[in-house]
Parts: sequence; structure tokens; C-alpha cells
Amino acid sequence: MKNSRDNTNEALTTGKVAEYCNVTVRAVLKWVDEGKLTAYRTPGNHCRVQVEDFLEFLKKYEMPVPPELNRENRKRRILIADDDANVVDLLGRMFALEKIYETASAGDGFAAGQKFCSFQPDCLILDIMMPGVDGYEVCKYVRTVLENKEVKIIAMSGMDSAETKAKVLAMGADVFMAKPIDQALLLKTVRRLLKIKDEGEQALNRR
Repeated sequence: MKNSRDNTNEALTTGKVAEYCNVTVRAVLKWVDEGKLTAYRTPGNHCRVQVEDFLEFLKKYEMPVPPELNRENRKRRILIADDDANVVDLLGRMFALEKIYETASAGDGFAAGQKFCSFQPDCLILDIMMPGVDGYEVCKYVRTVLENKEVKIIAMSGMDSAETKAKVLAMGADVFMAKPIDQALLLKTVRRLLKIKDEGEQALNRR
């Protein structure tokens, strides 16, 4: 079992896991003890299972995925954090046209941290140069919480330098992009990071 974590983001109780698998809680705890199902303890010593770990467990043991946990059937959440309202509006409209995304926005680093916790995005598009708490600090905050390990971070800045890129990548960003943003490249990058298949690939898989 993993060590205690500070927060629980998309975590399941053993009771919920038991309900999904149609087994007893005792059976779930046995899976955990045997190392079959990854879990961790909260500060209150409650056993919790990260959704991503649960999905990996279901896949490994060829068990059905509950519809509400099937990421293929839901819109991916994109949080856009930028103090430039025009950029937020532009990117928001761009993702809305794709119809497979749900977006939220924040105008500064402090708001980004708050929105991140409530919105629980799959991908954070983060401007580095924001007033108050900058993008570096937001990136660092996100990566200090282990439950956020699957969240993808795309950092962006008008300061396109090797130093800027290296610093934000070192803090945990997955990709750095220079402003003005190439919209087509951004869409392609989000799809790649979130492993979203295009319509052609989906059609082939349905044959």
C-alpha cells in the first residue's frame, strides 16, 4: 500500500470499489493486501483507491469498466489559466468547437489553484507570466500532489527562451509552447497527451 497523500482527487472508497466489482469490502481489502490493487491511506487511516489505479486493475484482470468511469464516454476537462482575457476567450471557443472538451478558466495563479481543485481538469493550459502567483508556482503546486500525476500541463509564454522552457519543464510541465499559440498544434498536442483518437482511428476500431 502506498504512503498517505495530502488530498484525494478522484479517489474511491473500498465500499465503492466493492460496489463496482460486485464483491465484498473484505474482498477488496484482500486485493490490496495481495498487491493486486494499488491503494493508499488517508491521514485518517482510511483506505482509498485512485481511479486511474482502479482502471488499471480492471484492465489487467479483464473486468468491465463502470460507464461513469469510462473516459471514452465523457468530455475531457481543460482548465485555461491566463491573465489575458482574449487568450482565454480564443482558446475556450476553439475547444468548444471540438465538442469533446469541457473548459473552465482562471485569470491569475491563485484562481487557477482554486479552480484546479474544484474542476479537476485532465489538462491544464498554463500561462507562465501571471500576476501574483505565477505559472511556475502553479505548476509546482500541481505536481506536489501525487493524485495529480495523470494531469497534463501545457505551459505557454511570450518569453520563448531555452531558460524559460527548461525551468517550467523541470517543475513538471509536459510541454512548453511559445506565444502566440499555434492553435492547430495546441489541439494536436492536447489530443496526443490525453491519448484521444481522431475520428479516422475511431472508425477503424469500430470495424
